[in-house]
Amino acid sequence: MKIQNKEYRTIWYEENVVKIIDQTKLPHQFIIKDLKTVKDAINAIKVMEVRGAPLIGSTAAYGMALAVQENNDPNFIKKSSEELIESRPTAINLKWAVDRMMKKLSGINSDQILDIALKEAKEICNNNIAIFKDIVTAETPLIGIEPSAILGFRDEYLRLADDKASAKKIAKNSFTFEEFLSQELEKGNIDTSLFTSEEKDIKIHGHCHQKALSGTHATFSILNIPSNYKVSILNTGCCGMAGSFGYEKEHYKVSMQVGEDTLFPKVRNCTSDTEIAAAGTSCRHQIFDGTKRLAKHPITILKEALS
Repeated sequence: MKIQNKEYRTIWYEENVVKIIDQTKLPHQFIIKDLKTVKDAINAIKVMEVRGAPLIGSTAAYGMALAVQENNDPNFIKKSSEELIESRPTAINLKWAVDRMMKKLSGINSDQILDIALKEAKEICNNNIAIFKDIVTAETPLIGIEPSAILGFRDEYLRLADDKASAKKIAKNSFTFEEFLSQELEKGNIDTSLFTSEEKDIKIHGHCHQKALSGTHATFSILNIPSNYKVSILNTGCCGMAGSFGYEKEHYKVSMQVGEDTLFPKVRNCTSDTEIAAAGTSCRHQIFDGTKRLAKHPITILKEALS
């Protein structure tokens, strides 16, 4: 992230504090916030000052380092790890990062424990870029079915990882499955005669990450491969789930209110034989919880359309 010609990461350690860019203030304000204790890290995760699976996991890792900095007693570190996981219990990336930190720190009683914790936290930030940098190329792209997961490589990792060159190369060659299939369709590599001639109405709900970083045009394109499918894009906002946000008891009510704003009424207005397409896992769960309609991933719909 470049602000006034200066590059910023989304999280870093400096002068005994962990610094984050408060994402609740973007894009209207650019505020760097200091996390001085593990409680600060827990709160940043809870109130969504850090967002997206990669950054949440990285904040949890640095939260463990802050716990070590506060008190390197093993009981305090263990209790801190449990509280970090509880801050967002449905966030898989968070638990993975905390578990990895606990494994690394287990049995270490030396004066070097803080340095070890900080080094491991930084490696967690860089983990996925390090894994994929020698694998992902134009000839071997990285393809994903979950928008928030795959599009993180086009957005979050560019500001999170140290190896900017590798992060940019991976970003350039990372695609949603719909984008990949749409490109293959344009190249003439998909035989449209393999698909059904059955008539069907399909309504697309776009995932928030998808709408912000990719768009729904590729989904629209591939779902029109079957010649008699009538596809349209619903003009809907956020489903309200917001990753794991809506799964949590304290957020349930507002989550459902967001869904009722535009998405749920438009889904309920669809006829019973209209297919609802939604690439986001959380979107599909939220649609079912709010309307009892079963939404499907576009890939599932396209697979079912094969003759």
